[in-house]
Amino acid sequence: MTSIKICGITREEDLALCEELSIDFVGFNFVPTSPRCIPIDRAKSLASGLRRSKAVGIVIGNQGIHLGEIIGSGCVDAIQIYDPTLEELLLIQESGLGLIHGFRSVPETDFLASILAAGHDVLIDGAKNGSMANLSDISRLPNDIRKHIFLAGGLTPKNVAAAIGQVHPFAVDVASGIESSPGIKDHGMMKAFVEIVRGTAPR
Repeated sequence: MTSIKICGITREEDLALCEELSIDFVGFNFVPTSPRCIPIDRAKSLASGLRRSKAVGIVIGNQGIHLGEIIGSGCVDAIQIYDPTLEELLLIQESGLGLIHGFRSVPETDFLASILAAGHDVLIDGAKNGSMANLSDISRLPNDIRKHIFLAGGLTPKNVAAAIGQVHPFAVDVASGIESSPGIKDHGMMKAFVEIVRGTAPR
């Protein structure tokens, strides 16, 4: 089945439902400009309730974020980073945490292949927050690359089945598409999203 990542978790009740639904990955947002941004201590408290899901910390590179503090807190299993500096990439790699390279457009095939060959993961997002990724461009990538991609950007219960059918990604990533307001998950929409993803033909 296609894996699922629920991003922008801010509340215990939403995290508990992720656990109940056996969600594969949950995202804690550390981007200061995001309405879903939470302090490291808050993420650490939330992460203490995880049993099944892996926690991913979302950051943007070169933004003055204390990446070392996030890593040292022990609250995440992986870092998802957009526009990283070389120093930030080295810091993540040296930590032993998983590394997810986030992109808002579709990189060249050879570049993606080199990231995957290094044992890292790739997430392709929309050009702007909440916008759809370019599914047409992603679908042109070789299958051996697409089957390792996290697909993000504008996914909802209404469009996720079609997106999976077009791209056949490793995982789908959702945040605003299952919310009643930023950071507040709608549990009915969460359940519908998960049911649809798990009922869609596997990759």
